[in-house]
Amino acid sequence: MFKPHGLLARTLGVVKLLGWLILYMVAITIVQVYLLHPNGDHPLVLLGFLLLLIGVTAFFYWRFKKSYPTQAQRLRLSDIISDIGIFIALLVVKGIFGMLIEWLYSENTTANDAAIQMLLGEEPHLAVIAVFLFMTAVTAPFVEEVIFRGYLTTYLFPKQSLILPMILSGAVFSFMHLSGNIVSFFLYMTMGMMLYLAYYRKHNIHDAIFVHLLNNLPAAIFMVMQLL
Repeated sequence: MFKPHGLLARTLGVVKLLGWLILYMVAITIVQVYLLHPNGDHPLVLLGFLLLLIGVTAFFYWRFKKSYPTQAQRLRLSDIISDIGIFIALLVVKGIFGMLIEWLYSENTTANDAAIQMLLGEEPHLAVIAVFLFMTAVTAPFVEEVIFRGYLTTYLFPKQSLILPMILSGAVFSFMHLSGNIVSFFLYMTMGMMLYLAYYRKHNIHDAIFVHLLNNLPAAIFMVMQLL
């Protein structure tokens, strides 16, 4: 059986990576466009979108785990402790970049966070909150880590390396998040690089997913609590 290698393998890897990314973006954009609509709070429609998000999340995770079982191992206590350490470092980095953004641009939030807050509206329906929390705290950590850490590394860098895939992973991750200024861009790039470090430690996608979830879940809950 012919197995592509070299430039051909990299090219096919890019095509497959783009395919996964487009599939994710189409699904997530449909949900976001509906949430931004003035009448985007019909419970049955939102239930359908919640089921869509559950399906997309499960499919991406299942497909990656089936294809690369060694990269989806159960986390041990030592892994969880290491991931919490990376998360704490991530909080410090976010704090430093946050102060820079406020000092240079007189802004107390990034364009990406502002856009996420808009999805909730001013008086969100319970179904809107459910879709928002699942999309932000579950779908994003699982699917984005599978794409930006798992597939990107496996497709483009089959030989284990650190610097180049870490930088590329961080840059692509940042491009996919709204950046209103250069500091915000480097904030998300650094976040992506730190998530890559979590993955690279044992080449276990669960490490990156866990750190990403620790970052997103409290922030999403805080956004919701501000409106209640």
